[in-house]
Amino acid sequence: MEITFLNHASYILKTEKSSVLFDPYLSGTAFNNGWKLLNEEEHNVTDINYIFYSHEHPDHFQVDFLKNNFTQNRDEVTILYQETYDKRVKKFCTNLGYTFIELPDKKELKIGNDFDIICGKVPFYDSWVMIKDGNQNMLNVNDCVLEDPSLVHNIKKYTKNADIDVLFTQFSYASFSDPENRSYRARKQLETIKLQNDVLSPKNIIPFASFIYFAHEENFYMNDSINTPEVVEDYINKNLNVDSIWLKPNENWVVGDNKDNEESINYWMKFYSNLQTLPKIKSLKTYSLNELEEKYASYFKKIRSRNNFILVYIYNLIFGKKVSLYLHDIDKHIEIGLLSGIKALNNNTEKYIKLHTESLAFIFDFDFGIDTFAVAARFESSEDIFNDFTKTFAIGELNNTGKFLKFNNFYKFIKIDFIWRLFKFFRKGSGN
Repeated sequence: MEITFLNHASYILKTEKSSVLFDPYLSGTAFNNGWKLLNEEEHNVTDINYIFYSHEHPDHFQVDFLKNNFTQNRDEVTILYQETYDKRVKKFCTNLGYTFIELPDKKELKIGNDFDIICGKVPFYDSWVMIKDGNQNMLNVNDCVLEDPSLVHNIKKYTKNADIDVLFTQFSYASFSDPENRSYRARKQLETIKLQNDVLSPKNIIPFASFIYFAHEENFYMNDSINTPEVVEDYINKNLNVDSIWLKPNENWVVGDNKDNEESINYWMKFYSNLQTLPKIKSLKTYSLNELEEKYASYFKKIRSRNNFILVYIYNLIFGKKVSLYLHDIDKHIEIGLLSGIKALNNNTEKYIKLHTESLAFIFDFDFGIDTFAVAARFESSEDIFNDFTKTFAIGELNNTGKFLKFNNFYKFIKIDFIWRLFKFFRKGSGN
């Protein structure tokens, strides 16, 4: 196997007969203008047979990339993606002219005469993947939230204890955390790498899927505790008995070869060292309170049309909270709830989320809005009120995964791993 690293979570894996492109996010912003790549480079991605997508987050599944590339040979490029209920990704890709293969959950599938692939879902929407070419095995867990040892042991189980020649894994946090918890989150991410190493015993680890920065003026503060390659490399050298491989954009590495990481680490560190000078994005539009009320009405109408209202009511009774928000661009305090909607407040409350009206409008406009809100972190809040807010408006995100609160839809919730992850989400709140 030969690897050509591109950027962030994207690379090309070359086997004897094929080239597989992973999670291409190579330019522009992501998560409602909340993220940017540390640096953008030009890449040659023309000679590709397959594209694997781990999940729909825009730093992995970039719509513009699919629309703007492979215009002459799309039918010769096959998308590899986890099997889903709604077939939304499949429909989108095939409508653009791509060939599409659905990957059954945790079942090995032979792709042509070249390699075998195993894709495993990690609730709610993410997935890991192993590719086996008969000689070497590559495992990519991208930014799957593997905070529980059982989740890592499950990967080992479903890959049938196969030897792992190279493991790709995230090395820094990638969603909101308040000031008291960000350092902990950064350290926990390092401990997660160690957990994966201890359970999976890879021969090489490639830290990746973290070469971004929180790029908006509203979330730039989130960069204060991110893990840098130097920090990660030092941790690996002191705590893990494994070879780490660091790659810069367009760098090639033959799996198993010795690798001097100094040049690659130095490449990335020049951006981390100058992080405070990187450009900041500004909000583009301010919404009035009336406009937000109209967007909420449309949002709730969609929730009611897709879900049984009795179940929505029960959900809100158990998990819903009325949360105070401070809309700083229009200098207004409001109270908001799933069923109660928006109510203007005359006085500010002790605890609230400080955000721009643009971010609140985004939550109402898109099913994935609350998820993007959490990842983009374009706000200021304590963990507890943030968790209350995300749980209150989580039904939209649930619908976005093809699951709905309907009596005839419960079969989609039956899987034990999904139920367990859902329980932990509601107990502790969201977060990567």
